[in-house]
Amino acid sequence: MERTATKLLSLEEYNQLEEETSIRYEYHNGEVFAMAGGSPRHGIIAGNIIRLLGNHLKKRCRVGSSDLKFYIESINKSLYPDASVICQPYQVSKHDRNALTNPILLVEVLSESTANYDPVSTAGGNKFHYYSELPSLREYVLIEQNIWKVETRYRSTAQEEWKMNWFEGEEASVTLHSMNVTIPLAEIYQETEGL
Repeated sequence: MERTATKLLSLEEYNQLEEETSIRYEYHNGEVFAMAGGSPRHGIIAGNIIRLLGNHLKKRCRVGSSDLKFYIESINKSLYPDASVICQPYQVSKHDRNALTNPILLVEVLSESTANYDPVSTAGGNKFHYYSELPSLREYVLIEQNIWKVETRYRSTAQEEWKMNWFEGEEASVTLHSMNVTIPLAEIYQETEGL
């Protein structure tokens, strides 16, 4: 992710910038960052998880790609996850007309350029803290790109506490609590050998 300007932009100026260019930007309380393209491996993994999530969706829910933006009003940020699950009725932000505000599940595929921004660690990542401000969010998934490792953080409905799980290795399967499904890591990393 690369910072694009030293001047802080209003949300309206940011929306205008996105409409005038073919580049996607994330908005962080006035700072704007151009979204870098991913590697082939990143793209395959993101495509796999979008397909796999779509195969398990209930009625009135849809999978969003990395083109779907979410606005977090409490911290004034507009962000693009690699994949998302949103259920109707969709809630469009009152402040960022091109963003939704009610995902139930968000997925990030980690890359070297975002490792410091979204680290897979018990200490967390900045994006998790940002996204956890969304009241509708039930689960956040981080997928390592270069090793078979997935971390999930899900919100316990009984206590509203976040719980974390790790899934590693070719024989492992990841449990997505928000969708009540289990997906083998072999399917998430399918066709990535040699990339």
